[in-house]
Order: sequence, then structure tokens, then C-alpha cells
Amino acid sequence: MPNSLRRLLDPPIFADEEQTRIAQILNAFIWSAMGILSVFIVARAVAWNENGYVPLLVLTGIVIS
Repeated sequence: MPNSLRRLLDPPIFADEEQTRIAQILNAFIWSAMGILSVFIVARAVAWNENGYVPLLVLTGIVIS
């Protein structure tokens, strides 16, 4: 199970080293962005100074997709 999860989260490896490097950079950026958005979602849910659920649903949809 841990190996299959790790393979799912690792960036793809290509024959071309340049494409592999770009994939690693994009993978790190995407995971960082998802982490930051998750922190925003939790902070906004805890503070709850929203008038509705729409902003939290939009941020959650961005993280999930």
C-alpha cells in the first residue's frame, strides 16, 4: 500500500531529463499550492466570517480538482 501511494504522489519520470526536471518542479508547486489553499480553507472555516458557503466551496473545489 505505501509503495502504490508513493508512486501516485511522485512526479512522472521521462526519458528526457529536461521533461523530468520540469515535472518535478510542477509537482512541487502543485503540492505547495494545495497545502496553502488547505490552510486558507481551515482558517476561514474556523474564523467563519463568511456570509455563505460559496467561498469555501470554491476553494475546496480548487484543491480537489
